[in-house]
Amino acid sequence: MKHILAKLSLFLFTSVLVGQPTFTESAISTSADGAYSVYAVDVDGDGDVDVLSASWDDDKIAWYENNGSESFTEHAISTSANGARSVYTADVDADGDVDVLSASQNDDKIAWYENDGSESFTE
Repeated sequence: MKHILAKLSLFLFTSVLVGQPTFTESAISTSADGAYSVYAVDVDGDGDVDVLSASWDDDKIAWYENNGSESFTEHAISTSANGARSVYTADVDADGDVDVLSASQNDDKIAWYENDGSESFTE
C-alpha cells in the first residue's frame, strides 16, 4: 500500500509541475476602448480564425481580420452601438456567410449586421 501511495504522490507531484501550460500574450488591438466581449470565428471564410469585439466606451463593434501570420487588421462594423456589451455570429439570413449580432446596454438594442458576402456589414 505504501508503494502505491508513493507512486500516486509522485505522479500527482510531477503532473502539477510538468502539466502547467504556458501562454504568451499577443495584442490583437490596443484601441478597443472599454473592450467588453470578444468572439473568435472565421468571418471572411479564408480558413483562419478572426476576432470580433464589442467595446463599451467607444460604442464599437469591430472585427479583426487574421492574415494567417498572427497579424490582425481592424475593421469597424459599427461605432454607434451605445454601450456595446456583447457580440456573436450566426448566418441569420441563411446566405452562407457570417452575420454579426450585438447587444448594447445604453440604447437597449440588439442589432443584426448583415454581411454582404464581402465582409461589408449593414445594420
